[in-house]
Amino acid sequence: HVNDFMKDSGNKEAARVRGSTLLEMVAEFREKSGSGAWTHAQRERRYQILSSVAFSVVANEIRLIASGQGKDHDRHPGNYLIEAHRNPGDANTMIELHHFDFGCTDMDDPSATVRKELSGAIGQVLKETGLVTMIFRPNAVVDRLASALFDKGTYMPEVASIPLGLLAATGANERVTIDGKERPLLDDKGLARAFKAGLEGAKIPAELRVELPTGIKGWLLKRAFQRIDTKGARFV
Repeated sequence: HVNDFMKDSGNKEAARVRGSTLLEMVAEFREKSGSGAWTHAQRERRYQILSSVAFSVVANEIRLIASGQGKDHDRHPGNYLIEAHRNPGDANTMIELHHFDFGCTDMDDPSATVRKELSGAIGQVLKETGLVTMIFRPNAVVDRLASALFDKGTYMPEVASIPLGLLAATGANERVTIDGKERPLLDDKGLARAFKAGLEGAKIPAELRVELPTGIKGWLLKRAFQRIDTKGARFV
């Protein structure tokens, strides 16, 4: 890509990477589940795999944001190629994420100044968001956080890339129909788990560390965070 980095970069990279995109996996699920080609057990098993993949995409984005790394503006489920490996000896599933199409990527990490601005924006959202919303409506918190970061990013392009990548990644939370009922790949608890796994896998620089609200709200937030069960999810 030395001479034509932007030209057809997605097609070139995709041809060299293994796996299927999440969008392709969801499309296959809808087709075979709707046609009755799969049994109930097969549908549930495939649904669990799709949920694990969506979890991995969101958690990986949170990990990168919290680590203060250079950001890809286009990190949506169509730009991940995925392989899921089930270990027959236990209940673990390994999700391999292969990312491609880097035509819209910040080549440098955000500066220390930008990280401090980012930390301030996140802290303000924590102060202004109600405790009930934080615990029971993670999607609303994500939307509010992305909005706050984008508003600040209007004046600071380095920050603007952060929420775009996050919003693109949350597009992984597709909705599918099983037995006549529509279900998201990640419910609110699953989304909260993904956030915690992402934060635990991050190497958070000092400039991005955020102080929790003081008093009873801060104490309750700490308790709520501790009670989120990631079920052993981790980055390797």
